[in-house]
Amino acid sequence: MTFLEFEEHFAKGTLEACYAIKGDGYFVSRITKKFESLVGDFSDINFVKFAESGSVQKVVDECQTLPFASAYKVVVADFTFLSGDSDLVKKYLQNPNPAIILVLFNTGTRLTSGLVTVDCDKNAENILCDLVTKECVKHGATITTGVAKGLLLRCGFDMQRVHNEIKKLAAYAKADGSESVRPITAAGIDCLVSPSIESNVFALTDAVGKKDNGRALKIYQELVTSGQEPLALNGLLYAHFRRLLFCKLLSVQSVDSIAALMGVKPYAVTLAKQSAALYTAGALTKICKKFWSMDDAIRTGKMTMANSTQTLIFEIMQIA
Repeated sequence: MTFLEFEEHFAKGTLEACYAIKGDGYFVSRITKKFESLVGDFSDINFVKFAESGSVQKVVDECQTLPFASAYKVVVADFTFLSGDSDLVKKYLQNPNPAIILVLFNTGTRLTSGLVTVDCDKNAENILCDLVTKECVKHGATITTGVAKGLLLRCGFDMQRVHNEIKKLAAYAKADGSESVRPITAAGIDCLVSPSIESNVFALTDAVGKKDNGRALKIYQELVTSGQEPLALNGLLYAHFRRLLFCKLLSVQSVDSIAALMGVKPYAVTLAKQSAALYTAGALTKICKKFWSMDDAIRTGKMTMANSTQTLIFEIMQIA
């Protein structure tokens, strides 16, 4: 299930014995807090976390004990740091303790039955926009879908940052002291939220694809003045154009399929497909080859690292 599906499932109150959580960051943190809220005032006893060490046997042993003055006890374990045989967990899940909720991270393919999988990476753009809308309402503001998409992109789809920026934007929208619900606007976002590096890379490739060279050069200057090293910037641009090429070549496949093949999140593929529509497959192939040629030129001393990115931008403009 997705994060939103998990929230609906959790609100119903009929919980399962074991959950496998896939992903990291903001959504995982929110899920962990939800489970911790189940144990009441004795979280030091009833919320047990094996974060950086431990064994599978110790996790299973902890699951055999009862909660103290609470309906539930939650045991959280990260399989990355656990030693021992995962079959012990499989055996436990055949007859789990009804007062225990076992929450597992990074299980991989070791556990596939007896648990509910929550995929925090599988959040399409519409799901993220829905979360942004709900977060705005919590802070007494509204936001349209288009503006929500702009905020997500400007924050590089970092939901923790989006969460923090919404607080600021909501306060700004009500700066006149009014208690009425006010909209968060694109103008407010442009004024208060600095664009992420990823946001500028998307904007740059869009500008080049639309042959808006003036805007492309302006964004390039913003990237340079942000303090990005040429090597890192070249790497970001190459990774992005390569993603566009893959999306172009795999256009008949679903967003989820492409995301799984590329090891990225679905919303990243959705955005990449939109940008890829501005280019032909041949142009994207030539652009990727330009990065290879540039890398060879730098290695052989034919080009300096300092002027490599600007040279690339001009050459890409000619191809696009």
